[in-house]
Amino acid sequence: MSHHQFLFEPITCHAWNQDRTQVAFNPSNFGVPVYKKNGNQRLENHELKEHTGQITGLEILRPTRTTSSTWCARLNEPMGLDCQRWNNNHVPTETIHLQVSQTPDLPDPIDLLKAATIVQDPTGRNHAPSGTADLPQQLKGPKPRKRGRRAGLQTRAKERGFKSPLPTILLANIQAIENKLDELKSRLTVQRELRDCCVLCFTETWLTRATPDCTLQPEGFSIHRMDRSAALGKGTGGGVCLLINNSWCLDVVNLVSYCSLHLEYLMVKCSPPYLPQEFTSAIITAVYIPPDAEVKNALHEICITTNSLEMEYPEALFIVIGNFNQANLTSVLPKYHQHITCPTKGPDILDHCYTTIKDAYRSKPRQYFGISDRNAVLLLPTCK
Repeated sequence: MSHHQFLFEPITCHAWNQDRTQVAFNPSNFGVPVYKKNGNQRLENHELKEHTGQITGLEILRPTRTTSSTWCARLNEPMGLDCQRWNNNHVPTETIHLQVSQTPDLPDPIDLLKAATIVQDPTGRNHAPSGTADLPQQLKGPKPRKRGRRAGLQTRAKERGFKSPLPTILLANIQAIENKLDELKSRLTVQRELRDCCVLCFTETWLTRATPDCTLQPEGFSIHRMDRSAALGKGTGGGVCLLINNSWCLDVVNLVSYCSLHLEYLMVKCSPPYLPQEFTSAIITAVYIPPDAEVKNALHEICITTNSLEMEYPEALFIVIGNFNQANLTSVLPKYHQHITCPTKGPDILDHCYTTIKDAYRSKPRQYFGISDRNAVLLLPTCK
């Protein structure tokens, strides 16, 4: 490291050129000496004097060469240093003229130092140096990229909140929701992505009519459930439940609920304020097909009900989500697409999400609830 003593006066500001071979500074007066490195010494190379105001800042510009004998920092304007006071109408400018055949005394490409007074208007707002805002972008250089900036689906979902084109959904085979209420409420308090989900879909809730909604409904959500009926000869277990976030949609209507030996489902119609223009509402179907069910009969029932609702609501977005086990809805509804690609139980994908939009969602595995053997799945919309 080398040390150089330039002047005995205090320096108000300074700036280096790109390769640090030259330095310019202001020694508390109206002049700006430019020192160039010569071996181990710094020699004064040029001094810019045509300033009548206090210089408080130095800035580096990268000019381009024109066909004339003048090196320009701005289009059709000679390069130099300028200084401006708030009330000055005239901006003094000093220009360095070079012959075309002459090699410039500054590094190539030339780095020009621009000195300007940073002033305040009567309201107290600071103003940038004169002539900086109107420079072409190629002369200002590349814009600095914000460090730590992420551009993934999760970041996009956080920024949009409940204004996303498609609802964010959490699907989980919860296996008895009553004994996991404390865990669910704590996750809603701590985990932002769960708290900001538009729809929470739970299968195998194991609920009965003896359990009131007020004991299950988290704050900020509306609950819609379909419990297994003992009148059908089915024992405990089963059941589906939808928790709709009030911040996403307040207009929710239960359309159809169905329970049989082979199938349980619940359909609700949501009319949120934010949806793609081609959709007026979203019809969400929570499905549970038991492992020992007749898959063909179960899929046939879903197909009939879905087709009838599509005729009644032709401009609605249909989302069919739940625990299908070994069933595949695309065998009876080929225009629907399955979006869950991550395993939910071991290597198997037993939980499905279907929509009529190809690549509408991307699935992310999440921690299961309690001692359940199924991973939860977070579905993030990929629409931009």
